[in-house]
Amino acid sequence: MAVNEIEVHRQKLFEAAKEHGMNSSETVRRSQELDQLILEQIKRQMEGELQTAVN
Repeated sequence: MAVNEIEVHRQKLFEAAKEHGMNSSETVRRSQELDQLILEQIKRQMEGELQTAVN
């Protein structure tokens, strides 16, 4: 997953917040999706660092 995909989801989150408000279910759902994408990216980076450290 590219950082660009995270940026796209971030923009969708901002749009949802503007349109529906910060506490709407749509905004919360998009925030949770973005959180998941970021966590996946962090895990991949950490796995890559572990691979480098082992080799």
